[in-house]
Amino acid sequence: MSPRHHRWLTLPSGSLLLACLALPGFRDCGATRPMTTNALLIGICLVGGAAVICALALARRRAERWVAIAFIVLAGTSAGVLTVICAAVDRVYAGITMALTASVCVALGGLVWQREARGGFAAATLYVKVLAPLMVAAFAITAAVSTWHPPPDEDVVVPTWFPVVH
Repeated sequence: MSPRHHRWLTLPSGSLLLACLALPGFRDCGATRPMTTNALLIGICLVGGAAVICALALARRRAERWVAIAFIVLAGTSAGVLTVICAAVDRVYAGITMALTASVCVALGGLVWQREARGGFAAATLYVKVLAPLMVAAFAITAAVSTWHPPPDEDVVVPTWFPVVH
């Protein structure tokens, strides 16, 4: 059996995508929302966990190429949804930005994975040699420009004319 080069891309990026569940996600309506408050964001992060499990479990299986293609589609869709979320909320934090980078890297890992599953081991090796340093640079740059500690939530201002019941 040939070495599984795609794992150099798929495992770290999928693990990071899953780990983004623990990060602050975005600010909306003056309050910071963690990634776990939105079911769509939870689903996107679980794509990373599924990619890790399948990358470890599948080796030389009949449908391996189709699984890799499915992860390319899922990760590409996740990146598109995260881009729309970036435009729709007040401010994005490390959860969204790191998940966006990890989604793109899972898709690139899937490209290498499907190439290996098709028998193109030389091309897959070349892709990994080019993509691995780019992936590390993308994660480092994204981590450097991301907001890891959002400011405190804004106080809710109650209008003075609002009746207060004691």
